[in-house]
Amino acid sequence: MRESKTKIQTAIARPSRSTAASLLRDPVVFARLVLGADLWQTQREILTAVSQHSRVGVKAAHASGKSYAIAIAVLWWLTAHRDGIVVTTAPTWLQVEKVIWGEIKSAVLRSQWCGKLKFPLPTQTELRLGPQNYAIGLSTDDSSRFQGFHSGHVLIVLDEAPGVRAEVYEAVEGIRAGGQVRVLALGNPTVAGGPFYDAFTINRASWRTITINAFDTPNLEGLPLEALRLLPSGLSENDRVFQYRPRPYLVTRRWVYEKLWEWGEDSPLWQSRVLGSFPEQAEDSLISLKWLEAARRPQVLPHDEAQLYAGIDVAEAGGDETVCAVRTRSGRIVAMQSWHGNSRGPVIAFLTTFKDRLAEINFDRAGVGAYFATDFESIGFININGVNVGQATDFPDLYRNLKAQLYWSLRERFQNGEVSGLDDEVSIAQLASIRYEINPRGQVQIEPKEEARKRGVRSPDRAEALMLAFADRTPGILRYYQELNEAQAARAKNPNLPEPEPDDYLEQIYEDEMRRLETLGK
Repeated sequence: MRESKTKIQTAIARPSRSTAASLLRDPVVFARLVLGADLWQTQREILTAVSQHSRVGVKAAHASGKSYAIAIAVLWWLTAHRDGIVVTTAPTWLQVEKVIWGEIKSAVLRSQWCGKLKFPLPTQTELRLGPQNYAIGLSTDDSSRFQGFHSGHVLIVLDEAPGVRAEVYEAVEGIRAGGQVRVLALGNPTVAGGPFYDAFTINRASWRTITINAFDTPNLEGLPLEALRLLPSGLSENDRVFQYRPRPYLVTRRWVYEKLWEWGEDSPLWQSRVLGSFPEQAEDSLISLKWLEAARRPQVLPHDEAQLYAGIDVAEAGGDETVCAVRTRSGRIVAMQSWHGNSRGPVIAFLTTFKDRLAEINFDRAGVGAYFATDFESIGFININGVNVGQATDFPDLYRNLKAQLYWSLRERFQNGEVSGLDDEVSIAQLASIRYEINPRGQVQIEPKEEARKRGVRSPDRAEALMLAFADRTPGILRYYQELNEAQAARAKNPNLPEPEPDDYLEQIYEDEMRRLETLGK
């Protein structure tokens, strides 16, 4: 080992022609000699693919080391080509600046090269070796930014590629029209659709595709899924089986074990974030995973914080959770918390933070939930609504019961992009697992919990809290007058607020009601 290390140090300090040629030709050699990187097998496979193929797609499990592979690919490309240009992007600027370029900066600081080449320290999202030899980070807000990058050698890196807009992929194809252009697209395969999905399906012949399954990573070596299934629930973090971590920065045995119990193998999140596979969501899934992924980004609107709405799903006993979710009028989720055991006190303490802005609290009044109303009202909370989702629906021709009505309304909100700020993985997994059917009477019916348990799906407590937070059975015209009165009161306090447009609003409500009546007629 000492002799091998000495040879590497000598090659770094006094590179021969053959060593220099290897550095330029082989990114794996470059990673070892220049960056001192100890790569695992699939990271080496990704870098080799970039050097040999025009388009490389990598769908990966969580924490699989893909970001570090990006950093090495960027630095190697700049070194190997004097006219090399690299363009990096991701769905959000935070991912570009903190994730991609955070890794690039760390790799530069760890560089061991002591010969003629020395990397300058990158700026926020740029590393420049020469006028036509640089790497840059761009956000995806404007696809026109990706035009004009023409050089003899261009590398385009798309991180979190499933979330990159289709227009950006189209702009990248324009860059590929001339010169030697390589594309490296990496991401967690959360959405079974779009250009990234196409790279692994209908366009697979023109892509070099790689999949990183968590069970193929170094820390999971010796613990296949079959063995993981046999482990009992509730193991301590200090259990011997979790101590094998040859590469602590990669996905750990403990994390995979937790997600097996939290999500279950049928969950789209297990399939995408653990197995590195596109989720095989059932055709009868109530809410598309694509809609759920889109709801992650918070949409902050003016005066959005004025009023809040809460939903509480009360646990009966056992391992189920009592969950409280709080959202704004526009549908942005601002808080969610869960408890086990006797939770009335903690729930009240949690909601007291929002007391002055809470316009409505909906709670599950079946079973132990019946006691919540008295506790809330005794300390001054108002508009406390007990909801029994098993009761009759307002629209019996359309829905089997109130539960089906409220869940279908939530589905429409997700479909229309009216939910945001959903960053809780368990909630996403539960919502994605809910199934529905159209019964012989033509009614929407949500799969009973007992049937879901047979599929290995636990009680969807967080999904139910969100459903209750968004439950709104107020007739449209009454809701209009309520909002108009609230707007007038707000304008009395702040004259600078814009005047409402009641005519337009009434027209929209009228159109909505007509569509609803037309649906009922069918």
